Amino acid sequence: HVDSPPVTVRVGVQPEAQDFTVHEGLISARSEFFRNALKVPWKESEERTIPLPEDEPKVFPVYLKLLYTSKLPIEQLAGEQPSIDEYMVLSKLYVMAEMLIDQATKDIVVQAMTAKSNEASADGSRYFPGLNCIQIMYHGTPENSPARCLIVQMYTDNDLDISDATSDTIIKDFAIDLAVNLMKNRPIRRVHEQCKS
Repeated sequence: HVDSPPVTVRVGVQPEAQDFTVHEGLISARSEFFRNALKVPWKESEERTIPLPEDEPKVFPVYLKLLYTSKLPIEQLAGEQPSIDEYMVLSKLYVMAEMLIDQATKDIVVQAMTAKSNEASADGSRYFPGLNCIQIMYHGTPENSPARCLIVQMYTDNDLDISDATSDTIIKDFAIDLAVNLMKNRPIRRVHEQCKS
């Protein structure tokens, strides 16, 4: 795949847009979006420049690194709150992979999020995707997305609190998915006993 001709991917909108070069064979093998964009006689396929105006220029290098090395360099982008920032990068990467129709990357991101949720920090705390990550996922993925299901399951299994969420920050579909999942997983016996007393 690295013997294939290069293609330019323009990520973001001007003036912040950035150009990235990638081997056509590599990205086309992984992404149905790129495969289609480069095989049909579109203007983009002739100019060999594919625009991705909806995506962030700082996330695309993570995608490229994964494409070329099979490694997720999310720690490199983490700021002062590494676990929280890593979830943000993973959420944006998943949404990008959704748009690029790249199932392999989506699977890798779900695995990485699962592994991240099982990691304990030095003080024993575990971190989970926050409301901002949930917003990104729910705005950029279809209903029944594996990433949505994973986040809902994390909140169900770990009794995570969203009581400080407001109508501006909570995604209604997430709240419904969480409520349904909590109802499915509630301890039936205990509820039954409470009703008898």
